[in-house]
Amino acid sequence: MLKVFKNPVIQIACLLVAWALVCLPNIGISSLWDIDEGNNAEAAYEMMESGNWIVPTYNYNLRVDKPALLYWLQIASYNTFGVNEFAARFPSALGGLFSLFATYALATIMFGASTGFFAGLILLAMPAWAGSAHFANPDSLLNACVAWSFFVFFKGYQNNNSTWLLWGGIITGIGMLAKGPIALALPLLIILLFLLWERQPQRLLSIHLLGALFLFFLVAGPWYIWVGVETKFQWHRGFFFTHNLGRFSTAMEN
Repeated sequence: MLKVFKNPVIQIACLLVAWALVCLPNIGISSLWDIDEGNNAEAAYEMMESGNWIVPTYNYNLRVDKPALLYWLQIASYNTFGVNEFAARFPSALGGLFSLFATYALATIMFGASTGFFAGLILLAMPAWAGSAHFANPDSLLNACVAWSFFVFFKGYQNNNSTWLLWGGIITGIGMLAKGPIALALPLLIILLFLLWERQPQRLLSIHLLGALFLFFLVAGPWYIWVGVETKFQWHRGFFFTHNLGRFSTAMEN
């Protein structure tokens, strides 16, 4: 009986069912009680209502708190499930699923499929992960992008193949649209520290690094440029200086 659970297809199916049981039944029960949930859900609704998918607003004033990916996914969810709490939170639940599969995949290539399966089960039991998968904010999407960044890095490191950098460029570009520079800075810092520990920092210096930078800007650049032009770069000043640099220098939303 236990041998059945060593089958990767069965393992993935079990993790998928467990995710559905943990995340889906209750994400639409409670109201949008956290202030960020309400703000994000309303910003997505206004974006959908106005038809302007570039400039985020809240109460029809410019909203500079976060990039647009969460709003786009919430709009798709609204169009599928209607404008309600479930739809507002469903993208975060999907982010939780992607981070779950990334954890399974990373642990599998590092330690084997059985360890990967148990790593996924442990992640499902973690309150912080479950919380991010239940809140209508971009943290769950960021978690997924960071986790997949680590997977593609280690896959390339394991196989001595620098083409992993290309996938890293795409994934961090998506993360940049979800949360901002932290999606690039966090995995890059950890990967660099790992390579320094292994005395192999030169492995980041590859021709594929230029390709990764190109793909990163190809994914994230168009929206950042467009929203800058549309708002005369007011969005950039608010987002990068207030909501990124400002969070390192002073308390916000304390």
